[in-house]
Amino acid sequence: MISIFGFTLLSLFLSSYARTAVPKFHQKPASVVQSVTVGKSGSRNFTTVQEAIDWVPANNKQWVRIHVKPGTYKEKVTVPKDKQFIYLEGEGEGRALIEWDDHGGADNSSTFTLWADNFLASHITIKNTHDLGPGGANTVDVAPAILIWGDKAAFYGCRFYGVQDTLSDLTGRHFFQSCYIEGAVDFIWGYGQSLYEGCNIISTAANLGAGGLTGFVTAQGRERASDTSAFVFKGGSVNGKGLTYLGRAYRAYSTVIFSETYFGSVIVSLGWDAWHQSKQVDKITFVESNCKGPGSSMSGRVNWIDKLSTAQLDKYLDRAKFIDQDGSYARTAVPKFHQKSASVVQSVTVGKFGPRNFTTVQEAIDWVPANNKQWVRIHVKPGTYKEKVNVPKDKQFIYLEGEGQGRASIEWDDYGGADNSSTFTLWADNFLASRITIKNTHDLGPGGANPVDVAPAILIWGDKAAFYGCRFYGVQDTLSDLAGRHFFQSCYIEGAVDFIWGNGQSLYEGCNIISTAANLGAGGLTGFVTAHGRERASDTSAFVFKGGSVDGKGLTYLGRAYRAYSTVIFYETYFGSVIVSLGWDAWHQSKQVDKITFVESNCKGPGSSMSGRVNWIDKLSTAQLDKYLDRAKFIDQDGWIGAQPTHN
Repeated sequence: MISIFGFTLLSLFLSSYARTAVPKFHQKPASVVQSVTVGKSGSRNFTTVQEAIDWVPANNKQWVRIHVKPGTYKEKVTVPKDKQFIYLEGEGEGRALIEWDDHGGADNSSTFTLWADNFLASHITIKNTHDLGPGGANTVDVAPAILIWGDKAAFYGCRFYGVQDTLSDLTGRHFFQSCYIEGAVDFIWGYGQSLYEGCNIISTAANLGAGGLTGFVTAQGRERASDTSAFVFKGGSVNGKGLTYLGRAYRAYSTVIFSETYFGSVIVSLGWDAWHQSKQVDKITFVESNCKGPGSSMSGRVNWIDKLSTAQLDKYLDRAKFIDQDGSYARTAVPKFHQKSASVVQSVTVGKFGPRNFTTVQEAIDWVPANNKQWVRIHVKPGTYKEKVNVPKDKQFIYLEGEGQGRASIEWDDYGGADNSSTFTLWADNFLASRITIKNTHDLGPGGANPVDVAPAILIWGDKAAFYGCRFYGVQDTLSDLAGRHFFQSCYIEGAVDFIWGNGQSLYEGCNIISTAANLGAGGLTGFVTAHGRERASDTSAFVFKGGSVDGKGLTYLGRAYRAYSTVIFYETYFGSVIVSLGWDAWHQSKQVDKITFVESNCKGPGSSMSGRVNWIDKLSTAQLDKYLDRAKFIDQDGWIGAQPTHN
């Protein structure tokens, strides 16, 4: 799992534990962890989040967990400077909600204010409801959902809602992964030194009024060349309704970078605004690198936008260099509920030039001994590796590591039978990949000369495989998720027909799913995102999408039933306008739709309207959903995710 600021976020996989009495706080070594529960009913220690924060002693030095049960907590919350080492944990995106309605001065109106260093939050939603939604009666004003002053704060799977200054990322080093951030004006602003990885950024500029006012995503406030602050977005997406700028320069050296991000059609052609810095645009650093989507065209962009070299980009995109240089606090301070990750015993490098052990990925795979029992790292240097790669069943415990999304690409052009045509085939169990791109270039892109056919980028047969920040490109059957338990986080998956298919038991968290159905031909053919193959009611397989987005070009179904008990769930996902109104197709199962489980829960965006959906779509209870949305219950029963090596 990811190590950031010296701790590893594995508590996401733990079940919650409630206590009926407030535990005494024992000042013991930092490895000792106390837990308390906040709830609206049932077993709990406190009924408000602020009460739990107040319970933490001044000058705290050991990690404590505050578990927040599902519910809406209407309160302002402040974490004082002397209340460090707090882990605020929800029970799933959108289910634990802290909200307040206020506006005016940022310091006074924020729903959640964080002064303390060393803070961690997961699956918490924070809203400032002032003027929220269409037709708001109030004028737009400063109304933050969260104000962050502390250093070393990390947020996983959190959601932030507001209109102006939603996420006031003011000072310090911060990490956001698989988060959802919504607003209209400067809704990510401040002087923070922050990395946003796989986050969905949603503009609601359409709500600003009938006059067609334009929104602004960022307003970064770096004041001097010697400062290290910047907002860096890796992967993820920018979408929504109404036109918006990617950012405007709040201070002279404003620095904002988008790398490998999907831009919807909401982005104005200029892209950026110098604001009060129009006479010194040479000091501003606004960068778009390898971005995609209808809003990514550089035609019409401001002529002062920056282009950074690979080395210059690397100092921002590499977590260790940008925000986690010292590993911050020692691993001995990691709470015990953070499971210890495995160690890598040996590393080799694949490269096209310079120091390296191998020149192809397959050579490195072949080097791993049969029946391997210890984790080995294969580091793949930037470059395009034109080869087919096969990981045999007896080559377990491989960690395939790239150097940034899109920079290490394995690609091949083949089609026909899935087993023979895939660019990358994984037979082995216990596999980990980070920041690797895998492509099947058969018929890829508009005007492809070949007919659409089975042409996987990757074929996954092994159990216990995890992918972080990876990218998969193809047209049909791109990601053949065939069998086993798999975890995908902050990945990009592109295709047109059944491009996530198989009988896998897989969780896709914060992933960008991009349909290229517009490339299928002039006849207006419709695409399909998923084709899940669960065959029996007793099976445990399913495709579950938490957060993330589905967008692209051309119309597409969310899925079709490949087998009788096909099971696909989208939860808290942003749907662009590419989704057909029916949403789903029974395919060969039209006479037994009662066996199919297709679910959309708390999804947003222009494609999320349930009007016109098939009448056999499912609605699951909170308890039923939980067995799919909780990683520990769905795919990580034996703790395999946390037992893998930490990754970059």
